[in-house]
Amino acid sequence: SLLVVLGIFSWLPPIDGRQQLTELVFFVAILNSTVVYMNFKNTENKTLNLFLVIVNIISGFCVFYTSKVDGLNPLIQMFVWLIFLLSLPVVIMLSPDLKTRLFAVIFSLEAIYSLLSLSYESLFLFTLSLFIMVWIKDETRSVSVINPEITMSTRSREETSNSDVLSFIRFFFLVFYSFFGTGNIASLNSFDPGSIRCFVAVFNPFLMGGLLLIKVLIPIFVFGVVYAYIVQINKIKPELVQALLQLFSDFLTLHFFHLVQDSGSWLDIGSSLSHFIIVEGTSLFLALLLYASKFILNAGLKTKLSSD
Repeated sequence: SLLVVLGIFSWLPPIDGRQQLTELVFFVAILNSTVVYMNFKNTENKTLNLFLVIVNIISGFCVFYTSKVDGLNPLIQMFVWLIFLLSLPVVIMLSPDLKTRLFAVIFSLEAIYSLLSLSYESLFLFTLSLFIMVWIKDETRSVSVINPEITMSTRSREETSNSDVLSFIRFFFLVFYSFFGTGNIASLNSFDPGSIRCFVAVFNPFLMGGLLLIKVLIPIFVFGVVYAYIVQINKIKPELVQALLQLFSDFLTLHFFHLVQDSGSWLDIGSSLSHFIIVEGTSLFLALLLYASKFILNAGLKTKLSSD
């Protein structure tokens, strides 16, 4: 059912700022906080639970309030930048184990994404998060996640199974879907300042462009973190991941290379070249994404384990 709901978003019109639904953004922020509370209520880390609930609610409120008034309130701007800059480092410091850090990073990124949302894109990331929870349970069903450290040290993975390949195929597809699923590219191309009205009150093209680029990359980064967790828990060989990444990237590169046009309108020629260049850089980008995701998931955890 979640896949059906996700499929609807690709048929919706691109988000360009002309139709803003900040009430929906605020409502989704409340839903995020509810899911955070339900997910972490049985854990001992009450501080992390409270922090994630507060930052998600404040993010939705800041977007809703800013859309209803003229100008940018300095207090709102201060809260927005604090959430944007500190939410991810804080959840990394407060996360005691791998699984807790995974979900904490996802929900902190949702809070940041809400600050950059105008309409249904916040609901898109919320639906993706629900799908991710189901996906993680399915991928790690055969692994004991009660104590991942013991599981990873005792499980032998000299062989490569079909499930490892299917897991990468799902990741590869979902990365591209998250990239194009809500018309984010149309929003980036149109350079609508509505998405960053909570951050800046004056025109600053470089800062605005950087914030919009971060908005595009957040859903991709969420899947990168999730797949890095699956690789680590299931002990999938890094060599296998790299080989599959190179294989699929080369296949897409060859496909779009044959679609490059040297005749016709400038729009057709430019579009065909852009598609080829984007796909050609996919291999390097996804490799860097997985390395960055692995670093964020494991930063400080080994130190805590050894000190305990």
